Amino acid sequence: MKRNKDIDLAYISDENDISVGVGINSFDRNRKITYHRHDYYEMELIVEGEITHTVNDKQYKAKRGDVYLVTVADFHSINFDTDDVKMASLGFTPQAIPTYLADKVMALDFSSVSLDVNQFKTIYRELEFLKQQYEKSPKMSENDLLRISFEKTLLLFLDYISLSGKQKNTSGNLRPLQKALDFMHKNYASQITLEQTAAEAEMVPTYFSRYFKQNMNMRFMQYLNRLRCNVAAAFLSSTSLSMEEIALRTGYMTASYFSKVFRSVHGMSPLEYRQKTSKNKPTGV
Repeated sequence: MKRNKDIDLAYISDENDISVGVGINSFDRNRKITYHRHDYYEMELIVEGEITHTVNDKQYKAKRGDVYLVTVADFHSINFDTDDVKMASLGFTPQAIPTYLADKVMALDFSSVSLDVNQFKTIYRELEFLKQQYEKSPKMSENDLLRISFEKTLLLFLDYISLSGKQKNTSGNLRPLQKALDFMHKNYASQITLEQTAAEAEMVPTYFSRYFKQNMNMRFMQYLNRLRCNVAAAFLSSTSLSMEEIALRTGYMTASYFSKVFRSVHGMSPLEYRQKTSKNKPTGV
């Protein structure tokens, strides 16, 4: 089996304080990863080529744009069916899962979804950034950008799985939710509103508000504030940007309001977070 050496998921262990592993790897045709299981979750995105994935004795065909999650309870093996299969891999321990996502992740069995072009580009771009951060420092306790990117990647996957599952089990059209989430992730730094996001989803604002909460289990502003404050946390721990500049870069007009929202999301002020997480003197960006 040919596999690049830029990642070895065997090193993932909370005891080593390496709770995530990420890499983008290539494989030869007709090779196989033999049947096994492990004590961490494994997300795989097929970037090029086709594979046959056997999970708990059931076979699944996967191709470019397919992404799946193998849980800690799953036994699985992989056959590479075409030349130059390329996969982006993300492994993570149960302890690495953020508290606000734990229930959703723990409730999953083996899960897979076929992404559209925009979804594929979005999650692959995030995995590439996650790999860059992993190569700088593989410990989330020492690399807040790694933690933030990991959470964003996991949230994207859960969003796509949720959309896919509901599309299969209901007659309703959930394409508007996908459009809304993509719009929010691309434009969180701007002064976006519920009305603008509803327009992107081609919905009346009052109906969109109820629709969003029903499908995401949180209100529109709760989701947007959590997204913004996760990005702000990365700025706080890795740069010397002022509170005013971070506020503007994450969609808040004033530092005082940003501080209030940040405290509600992370349980401490931005200054307290910076003091707690900064390991060395950061530089501005």
